[in-house]
Amino acid sequence: MDHKGLDQWYAEKAHLYDSLAQSVVQILKSIMKSEKISFVDVPYRIKAKDSCLGKLKKKSHYTSFEDMTDIAGLRIITLVESDLEKVSKIIAENFNVHKEDSGDKADLLGADKFGYRSIHFVCDIGKDREKFPEFSLFKDLCFEIQVRTALSHAWAEIEHDRGYKLGGELPAHLKRRFNLLSGLLESADLEFNRLTEEIEAYKEKLKSSNLQDLLDLDINRLSLISYLNLKLHSLGFNPLSYSIENFDYAENVVYQYPRIFKMSKISDLDEMWNRHEDKVFKVIGDFKYLSAPLFRMFLVENLDTYFGILNDLIEFIPNSDVNLALQFYDKDVVEAIVKKNNYVIAEFEDDD
Repeated sequence: MDHKGLDQWYAEKAHLYDSLAQSVVQILKSIMKSEKISFVDVPYRIKAKDSCLGKLKKKSHYTSFEDMTDIAGLRIITLVESDLEKVSKIIAENFNVHKEDSGDKADLLGADKFGYRSIHFVCDIGKDREKFPEFSLFKDLCFEIQVRTALSHAWAEIEHDRGYKLGGELPAHLKRRFNLLSGLLESADLEFNRLTEEIEAYKEKLKSSNLQDLLDLDINRLSLISYLNLKLHSLGFNPLSYSIENFDYAENVVYQYPRIFKMSKISDLDEMWNRHEDKVFKVIGDFKYLSAPLFRMFLVENLDTYFGILNDLIEFIPNSDVNLALQFYDKDVVEAIVKKNNYVIAEFEDDD
């Protein structure tokens, strides 16, 4: 093949490959966003003329310049490994994949080898899409897509920029450390993937309408809100009518009560709730915040401890809490606790 003709061909065709790559990037981004697949970036590049010439010299079997399948190259960088399969499916469903030229580079490493892991696809836009006027110019033009995770991408960049500059050869002791680091990154990739799957499973638990699904969860903002919504709904309340604003501050008392009462699981709260539900909801009255019934449960559980937490946090006992306590305890019991601890009673504007 006449390599001298590359100059003219490249001048005439390079812009087509650039337009092709841009179109494919937009298609992929649009589909991934619609399917809620997170990705870091979808960069592309057009192979430089000198790089094309170098490849032509290596591949003597090429019969035309179009035989080069990676003149337009795209890279999809996902956050986690589980998204590689989802993205690969999108590519297979939307473009014509040349299976004989595509594959998972990890398969080439061997069981005892580490290195950057990337799935490669050689594609064209396909018969269906090339019928549309905006894609007709791209008929029979190939492009390459690499799909890899962010950590694999970082490794590939390090290996390419640092390793290849030494001609691909490193002293044995440096090469060993290089391979060890590669293995650590691969392990981190897998762990991030497992962690993501467990987080998704946790989120699904929080959405459950079955209280039993929540009982083994640790107490935190999300689990508390889910629990209170289920409990109040079961009692005929509309939880959406109540503010969750007092869950927005980590230092808020709503988090202090379970900790000081030595409760770590939602099941611990549920046991207390079930003990006092009848008593509390006989006198619940109006309440503004979603957490208000929970505070009443703690007050009924142990008034001395309840007042002690309040005093430690805000250095006084709100008059509203004293009035609330009098709905559940005799006056002399409440006064005795206040007197014993020398609590200051004061008005507090934002009661529940």
